[in-house]
Amino acid sequence: MAVDDHSHNLRSFFRIILEPRGDLHELGIPKTFMAEYGSSLSDVVSLKIPTGKTWKVELLKENGRAWFRDGWHKFVTYYSICHGHFLVFTYGGMSLFSVYIFDKTACEIEYPLDDPQETEVPVTETLIKTYPCSPSSSSKENGVLALIGQCKRKFGTLTRAHIKKINESCVFSPLV
Repeated sequence: MAVDDHSHNLRSFFRIILEPRGDLHELGIPKTFMAEYGSSLSDVVSLKIPTGKTWKVELLKENGRAWFRDGWHKFVTYYSICHGHFLVFTYGGMSLFSVYIFDKTACEIEYPLDDPQETEVPVTETLIKTYPCSPSSSSKENGVLALIGQCKRKFGTLTRAHIKKINESCVFSPLV
């Protein structure tokens, strides 16, 4: 039996960046969302992207409205968000939003892997054994890219150091 409950839809909202100057320094949250969840949001919220990287951003609340403020510009700059980008925010509770960023092509962006603030997960022998190098073609590059994709899905994020370690650790033999 289906339940007709649309309250779950309020947990997500989207924003299209239309005015580069205004939206780059702050971004408003819909009033409808604030009416439902505003009281549970703290003055600092977390924005989490698909790689697992989390950004702290100040939330300015005023008269039932709210804006992402301090920290928002740094987030926008880092991901090169500009006019025409489409952002989807999903509220997970405890002032945590998952954020998905789409560019002007209507495709999700490639999130940077080389975040200097990122805590590195060591690429260990266990990781290499878990994802043995088995390229789908004789190209070492394709094998490394496949391995990086597997690791990214498993661990959420990789840095340039991870990629270098994977590249150095893998020995590829051409397929027969």
